[in-house]
Amino acid sequence: KDPEGPFGPCHPRVSPVEHLNQCLHDVCVADGARHALCQSLQAYAAACQATGAQIRAWRSATFCRECSEVAPRSHLS
Repeated sequence: KDPEGPFGPCHPRVSPVEHLNQCLHDVCVADGARHALCQSLQAYAAACQATGAQIRAWRSATFCRECSEVAPRSHLS
């Protein structure tokens, strides 16, 4: 929800509140598994991009670096 964070420019277009609540739920259900966090962030990024919002880079070499970390390949096809 940080307005200065990578998703800040999207907040006026797509409220982060519902996405944050869903993310917290998913991460808790997954016992804190990183893939659940990455998947939730990717869902918010997609919602932002669908509105034309320009978000800043949020993946890094050590955090959600590639799609294969988000979900098993069978879920990406």
